[in-house]
Amino acid sequence: MLYALTVAAALTILFVLSVVKVRVARITVYEFQRGLRYHRGRYLRLLGPGQYWILEPGTTITPVDMRPAFLTLAGQEVLTADGVPLKVSIAANYEIADPVRAINGQANFGQALYLILQLAVRETISGSNIDALLENRIAFAEKIRSLAQPGVEQLGVKLISADLKDLMIAGDPKKTFAQVVKARKDGEAALERGARTTFTVALNDRPMLALLDTGASVSALTMSHAARFGVTTKSPGVTTAGCSVGIGRKPVDYWSGPFESFAIGNEVIRNPTLRFGEVLTSTGPFVDVPRMVLGVDFLRAHRVYVARSQRKLYFTYTGGTVFPMEAAKGCQDLR
Repeated sequence: MLYALTVAAALTILFVLSVVKVRVARITVYEFQRGLRYHRGRYLRLLGPGQYWILEPGTTITPVDMRPAFLTLAGQEVLTADGVPLKVSIAANYEIADPVRAINGQANFGQALYLILQLAVRETISGSNIDALLENRIAFAEKIRSLAQPGVEQLGVKLISADLKDLMIAGDPKKTFAQVVKARKDGEAALERGARTTFTVALNDRPMLALLDTGASVSALTMSHAARFGVTTKSPGVTTAGCSVGIGRKPVDYWSGPFESFAIGNEVIRNPTLRFGEVLTSTGPFVDVPRMVLGVDFLRAHRVYVARSQRKLYFTYTGGTVFPMEAAKGCQDLR
């Protein structure tokens, strides 16, 4: 009689489960894993290694691999503080420290970790000279770890190591060094002569010569140099940015367009919108003449000191937008 009741109860349970479409499943969480248990989409608790019976689909268990793993940042091209383009590869070793935060805290902790390390690499290289990087590769890797660690911990991840795999000069090393050295000398000579105040800046991580002009109300690139970076009057995102009219010269139209970065010294502006136009008409080799004018808008946001005896320019950012943009009409619209 008892056996018959037990069989009947079991059949009843199976019938009910089949009607409500519930399935009994056995989930194994291995020694190197932790399990995140959810019920109807809500996180319940963290599970250790073992076997668990659950009723699907209402309850689920997501295994998380806790073993150390490697992440490679290959071919990161960044400009050093003295204008040398480097190509760097980093090998990072990490493990999940908090599986709940790693899985529930962001959509993909692996992509977030990659981005944090990438930003740390760029900050380290852009703030260092090429000589210091080549002489002390160990300190370079340690600085990357120290910069990345706070952000990595917020992901629920532990950064075990971040080591430098490759460090090489992008492109032709001899040509790159020759351009950088010549640009430095050109800028210093101009300061020494007193005729013009020129120095090296970087646009989209590429060095070029710029002219500091207190008579220019706005900063602007030459039209031809903007085109070197694929920005023309017909490019997406380019708009009319005004008209410059001076005594005894033709009116000059300005346009504004998006660029990836602008750097001067250790100051880096990401995704700037810059003006460009026929502001300088000189032609010549890439490093022989200025390709950009830094005007009053740049000076308003900085405290600048030109030490001609030292052939150096010192500046400090004081606040505000460095290259402000306002809606403006072209020269044809002003006639």
